[in-house]
Amino acid sequence: MADEIENKKLTMKEIASIAMVSPKTVSRVINHEKYVKKETEEKIKEVIDKYRYTPNFFASGLRTGRSNTFGLIIGGIENLYYAYLSNEIISYSEAHGYNVIILCNNNYDDKQCVKNVDMLLARNIDALIVCSVQLNDESIKLLNNNNIPFIQFSCPLNLENINFITADDYYGGILAAEHVIKLGHKKIFYLRMAEVFSANERLRAFKNTMKKNNISCTKNNISKPLYHPKEAYDETLRMIKSKKGYTAIIAANDTLAISAIEAISDAGLKIPDDISIIGYDNLDITKVLKVPLTTVNSPQKLFGNIAVKRLIEMLDNSKNSDLPIRTIVKPELIVRDSCKKLAIPS
Repeated sequence: MADEIENKKLTMKEIASIAMVSPKTVSRVINHEKYVKKETEEKIKEVIDKYRYTPNFFASGLRTGRSNTFGLIIGGIENLYYAYLSNEIISYSEAHGYNVIILCNNNYDDKQCVKNVDMLLARNIDALIVCSVQLNDESIKLLNNNNIPFIQFSCPLNLENINFITADDYYGGILAAEHVIKLGHKKIFYLRMAEVFSANERLRAFKNTMKKNNISCTKNNISKPLYHPKEAYDETLRMIKSKKGYTAIIAANDTLAISAIEAISDAGLKIPDDISIIGYDNLDITKVLKVPLTTVNSPQKLFGNIAVKRLIEMLDNSKNSDLPIRTIVKPELIVRDSCKKLAIPS
């Protein structure tokens, strides 16, 4: 009989009966509400885990008008930054009783973004986070017409009532370029990422910093836009085979830098003895590489927490929730072992 119960899809009422509490108390635990004693909460969670109870959010949405679900649109899934950021958003959302549906826009295409928004609206999301992909007028109109709060990452939008969070990527790009130049490097190769706002700001900073320091910067020492780590590997090998004497690489993100490091190793060269390299994002993996990577910190945890907190405030009509937030975070340089000072400037 016990096996039959465990294999059966139980209702909230049945879970409450087994835990000897009211259905309302079970609901409060599932939705992370207050006013439940710790020992009662633990007892309910034990029953939920034992019988593998899954809340019917669609049914509850019909009653409350909410699905307790956020949508998340991210750029290319190959970029490890989005994996880290998504994990932070999911963790913080789940801690507040929300699920997350993730859609990937590999081409960073605003037209594809409209389709993504349509798909998420069909799944009855309560709110939306968009990272790196630029929301266009059609996307914004769709969200506003459906009364869906949203927040934009990494793409400042100079429109009224638009919430955005971004790093000051131009400043971060300057930090990276100035660090390499101060170490005496003049023959610097730049691995650029997909053409989105944050990437363009980092590239603009590189060009301007090179110009400021009277260092040659042409299309020859800047890669094509790179959408996949394999492209960064190939570009780095091409750079090495060109024998133009590059002594340093600045990668627009850590994922590209990691692929470049692999290419450098496969070419029989060493970091930083033969080539210095610097990344951007400060992913956890960068400090445990064979040669820990110098990088620019862009805090995924902070961004994820701010975004989810803001959406919950908007959904709950908290104080000042009608005033848009425009958060710009200053990146910081994280110096490790992957960059070397030249004894004789190149």
